[in-house]
Formats: sequence, structure tokens, C-alpha cells
Amino acid sequence: MSKLFKIPIILEANATVFMESHSRSIKLGFLIAWFEKIIFKHADYIITISSHLQRTISEHHDLSIGKIIVMSNAIDPERFVDVSGETQTGIIQRLQIRQKRIVGFVGAFVEWHGISFMLDALYSLLESEDIHILIVGDGPIRNEIETQVDQLNIRNNVTITGFVDARKVPEYISIMDICTMPNSNAHGSPVKIFEYMAMGKPVVAPKYGPIMEVLTHGEDSLIFNPLDRDDFADKIIELISDSKLRQQLGKRARETVFKKHTWDNHAVEISQLYHSARQHYDSK
Repeated sequence: MSKLFKIPIILEANATVFMESHSRSIKLGFLIAWFEKIIFKHADYIITISSHLQRTISEHHDLSIGKIIVMSNAIDPERFVDVSGETQTGIIQRLQIRQKRIVGFVGAFVEWHGISFMLDALYSLLESEDIHILIVGDGPIRNEIETQVDQLNIRNNVTITGFVDARKVPEYISIMDICTMPNSNAHGSPVKIFEYMAMGKPVVAPKYGPIMEVLTHGEDSLIFNPLDRDDFADKIIELISDSKLRQQLGKRARETVFKKHTWDNHAVEISQLYHSARQHYDSK
């Protein structure tokens, strides 16, 4: 019908049945995969979040890579404004944080986010560095994380907030001195990174392709080798000991995300794709 009425189809795809089937059982997967192939084939453009996913879709469905457009995740600038010192002080007092520096994480409590890895890596720093670990979020492995905190006997250095309304997340990020993405995967575009950047915070993140498409080591972030505890801890120590570096990375991160990674920018790009497809139809 879209071809008949010359209405372009622009499809967003953040995963594929092929990829999902490797991590979980999918009922009627063969039928879903068949529909997916047809939908992908007839879309004028497919928008996805990373070059890795772009290549995967192109190769698996035998599609021209030119019709698959990479647009990483982004932010709404209006959500990420300066937070008053009074608000920040109120949060710190309510959470009873007494340490000098706050190392933070925002996100779901799931295995692939590496929260357990982060706790293990930072444990060795707690005796020598005056830091507090602030974990904002909730999820299926929260009980495991709570148990780990107790087993390591670091309850005085860790705060787990539980679920926080998305509208309040920037306020919690604002009190963090260092923001972390402990782990990720080869195809994802973690929203938390863009939120950290939008609040002008230095980011410590693992060296995965999609992350390297957004962050630049030494310019707006520090990048560590995935699941390397010593490397992760070294990057944290580097930032703790250098306030000027923290400020520089945070400032550049905010400039980068506001310039390149906003939903308004993506809307303009999608509009351009739509008009390009319409011109193609009209020329036939």
C-alpha cells in the first residue's frame, strides 16, 4: 500500500530476531523472522543505533548498507538543565552521603550493565579514596547486588536508590563527580551515556564500538578495556585526583551531546530521509 500511494516507510530497528534468538527463546521465531525479512526488505530506510547493528542487518537480510542509517540514542535538551545547589545539597543529605567524591551509575539492574563488576573494581579503592558509590535504579538482579554490598561490607560507602522517576534522574546525576557505564555490549547505544554527557559529567565507559562512536577518550571521557577491573579502577583514580580533568571532560561531553545527539537533530535527519524517498517515488 505504501508503494501504491507513494508513502515512504522509515523503520526503526534496535535489534533483530536473529540477534534476540541467541539470548532467549522466541515463540514462533521462524514466523516472526519471515515477517521481519519482508518488512525490512520493503522499508525505504531502516534507522538503527550502531554501526554493528547496521552491518548485522545488512548481512543477515542481504540489504544495501546504504538504506540502513545509524542514529545513536539522544537526549531532549530541555530535560537537562542546571540543578540548583540547594537541590543538590538536599539530595546528598537525604541519602546521607558523607564521602567527598561520588561515583555514580544510572540504569536497570541487569547482568550486562556490569554493576557487580563495578562494585568489585571499586572495592579496592575504598580504603585509600574518600568515595561514595551511588547506584540509581532497580531491576531483576537488585537482590544479588544488595547481597554483594553486604558481603563486601561496604554498606557505608554505597547507596542504592531504587526506582527513580525519569524526570528526577538529572538531579541525581548532578551530584555525581564521576559517571560510569561499567559494561555494555557490541551493538547497544546506552541512553545513560547521553544523559551523563548532557549534565556535563566526566564519563568512564568500556571500549565497545557503539560507545566509541559517541565518546572520544581523553576529550569527553575516559575509556577502559571491557571487564578489566584494574583499568576501570585506574580511570576512576585518574579522575578523582584531577579536578581540572573532570571539568574539561564534562564540559566537552555536554558540548558534544548538545551539538550532535539531540532528538531534534534526529527529527531533522528523518525528515530529510522522508523527502528523499518521496522524491524518488515522484520521479518514477
